[in-house]
Amino acid sequence: MVQVKIVKDEKSLSEIFSIWEVVFGRNKSDFVYDDSNIYIILYEGLKEDNPIGAAMIKAGQDNCLIENLALVEKKRNQQNGEFLLRFTVDTGFQSGYEKVYVFTKVNKSSLLEKVGFSKSDDKIFPNMTKYQINQEKFYKKCKH
Repeated sequence: MVQVKIVKDEKSLSEIFSIWEVVFGRNKSDFVYDDSNIYIILYEGLKEDNPIGAAMIKAGQDNCLIENLALVEKKRNQQNGEFLLRFTVDTGFQSGYEKVYVFTKVNKSSLLEKVGFSKSDDKIFPNMTKYQINQEKFYKKCKH
C-alpha cells in the first residue's frame, strides 16, 4: 500500500531532498526549499516511514510546472510513478491552475502520455520536450 501527501515540515522535506539526491545524483544541499512551491512525497506502507517518491509543483500565473518527479529505482514499474504523477497533476488543478506542464527527455514520455499529457510546441531546452495537460483532458482520462 502507498500513500501520498503534501508536506512542508522539515523532516519530510529532508526525505524529499534525499530521494532527489539518490535519483538525480545531485547533492542534497543543491535543493532549496521555496514556500511558493508545493512539495509532494509518496510513502510505502501505513507509517510514513518509507519514502519512495517525490515531486514538486512550481507555481506560474495561470499554470504550473511539475519538477523533480522521482521514484526510487526499486519501486519503479509497479504503478507507483503513475500514482504519484496523477496525484501531483490533480494537486496542481485543485490549487487553481488551468494547465500543468512538465519537461522530459526526448523519448521518455510514455507515462506522461498514459496520463493524458500532450506535446507542447514550445522548444526551450535541447534534448527536452515540453508536455502539457488541461483539467478537462486529465479528468476525462481518469474516468477510463
